[in-house]
Amino acid sequence: MTEKKILILGSSGSVGKSLLDKISKKKVTFQALNSKKLDLLSKLSVNNFFKKQKNKFDILIIISAITPDKGKTLKELKKNIEMIINISSYLNDFKNIIYISSDAVYNTKDYLVNDKTLPNPDSNHGIMHLCREKIIELNTQKSNLTILRPTLLFGKFDTHFGYGPNRFLKQAKTKKNIVLFGQGKDKRDHLPLDTLSKIIYEVIDKNLVGTYNVATGHSYSFKKIAKLIANKYKNCKLEFIKNDGKYTIRKFNNLRIYKLLNVKNKFNIKKEINKFVHRK
Repeated sequence: MTEKKILILGSSGSVGKSLLDKISKKKVTFQALNSKKLDLLSKLSVNNFFKKQKNKFDILIIISAITPDKGKTLKELKKNIEMIINISSYLNDFKNIIYISSDAVYNTKDYLVNDKTLPNPDSNHGIMHLCREKIIELNTQKSNLTILRPTLLFGKFDTHFGYGPNRFLKQAKTKKNIVLFGQGKDKRDHLPLDTLSKIIYEVIDKNLVGTYNVATGHSYSFKKIAKLIANKYKNCKLEFIKNDGKYTIRKFNNLRIYKLLNVKNKFNIKKEINKFVHRK
């Protein structure tokens, strides 16, 4: 990688920690900020910081967000959009912008998703990310903008424990049953955090621009994921909570980003869960 100076907004969450773990091992100059170091909800703080940093960085990576586990209401949606509005006038100070969005911008009824699927969010979280994408697009040059839409994430640096591998492992480790909704039939693509970090690094290295989904291309039921984890712990069982019996499936195809970055998409769910369970 040619020498690039990177500013990362959002260093204390799952994606931020995983990315820092990745790039700290590379010859990269970067500064990473969390909300304690820079409050993106304070226009005054944002103005003071960015005016002093002008022309010091080449790339801006935007990860900062109030995550769904901290609230899914319009209040959180408003704050998340306010963060982007506050930094929007400084976006053109950077040669490249990378925004970490989410596959929540797609409708939950979308069974098969690819990069050509039109966003149609049906949650506040999805609406928020799509609004942020559009604000960034309108206030920077598309020729230097990369938007990544990762699917559900799991891994070493998880801080959220949302429904999925992270929560299941926590339940198993604390000698509790793994709790599933309905029969655990909902199917999702589960992306390791370190895979996303690798993709972000390659995007930086190869100057890839555009909007891309980031997933594995393999979808599994939550029941299958839960079983793989439960089998690693003695006396850990699955517990089911009744719901309306309906379930949804989300699959990804034509994941162009791997080919464009020349990155091999090797994914084995059993190996990844085993690595996840036995991580240090």
